[in-house]
Amino acid sequence: MTLYQHANFGGVSEKFYDNDPDLRNNRIGNDEATSIQVDPGCTAILYRDINFGGKSLNVSSAVRELGKPIKNDEVSSIRVFCR
Repeated sequence: MTLYQHANFGGVSEKFYDNDPDLRNNRIGNDEATSIQVDPGCTAILYRDINFGGKSLNVSSAVRELGKPIKNDEVSSIRVFCR
């Protein structure tokens, strides 16, 4: 899956193949993601807080702009599941 800094898959992007409990040390950064593309057969769980805490959002397809319950610039950790 790929996280993007801006809506409609723009700006800085970063591809993830595995879980990441803390996006602060990543290229995309903490609280920076606005859109996401998820590879076929995969699901991503986005978390508002580091270490997979707080509100979460399951995503299994492309999302041009994050909304509820995880909004623009609120992603702090992710889990990635693929078949």
